[in-house]
Amino acid sequence: MALVSPSLAAEVRASSDFDASACLNCGTCTATCPMGLDPLPRRLFRYVLLGLEDKIRESVETVFSCLLCRMCEASCPAEVPIAENVRSLRRYLNRAAFGLREAFGEAGEGFMSTEGGRGDVASDRPHRRAPGGQS
Repeated sequence: MALVSPSLAAEVRASSDFDASACLNCGTCTATCPMGLDPLPRRLFRYVLLGLEDKIRESVETVFSCLLCRMCEASCPAEVPIAENVRSLRRYLNRAAFGLREAFGEAGEGFMSTEGGRGDVASDRPHRRAPGGQS
């Protein structure tokens, strides 16, 4: 039995512009996907809109296997921002499933790091000077 999380869609939207409400479930995205992903993008988006957090967490491999090539977007009759939605799901899973947070940038363009600061690219690497004493 799947547990419903009424706040899942809000959590996914928290750091991005996740928008799948326009999806018609027509399957055009599936037909053009070079990866042949399963579950399909439309199914993933429906899971979010229905609050099926367990289903999203079970789909980690699919979410991170997407090439973000936007072939699906080019053929979508509803113009759903599929690649951006997949990025939103990646950010959500990085936080919820892996305990990571964004270290740089608000738009999700930054690096991910663990809550304790470990993994933060800027703080973990020792500063090395370039030859000639310049940084």
